[in-house]
Amino acid sequence: MLIRACALAYFGFFRAQPALYAVMFDPIILVETEVKTAKAKSFSVLKSAIRVRSDKWEPVIGSKRTLTS
Repeated sequence: MLIRACALAYFGFFRAQPALYAVMFDPIILVETEVKTAKAKSFSVLKSAIRVRSDKWEPVIGSKRTLTS
């Protein structure tokens, strides 16, 4: 649910604030130290959410994996 919540928040922000979303990818702004720091922190949150969920996956026979509770 954490990854889903992150994704819903991300896309919700995109729909609600398209101009601000566009600024997040502006090459002029992306070189600013504060923006780089904020970008790294937000990406870290996403990686942590993925890591928490992936710890709950268990391999099964074949290449498919199932989610444990």
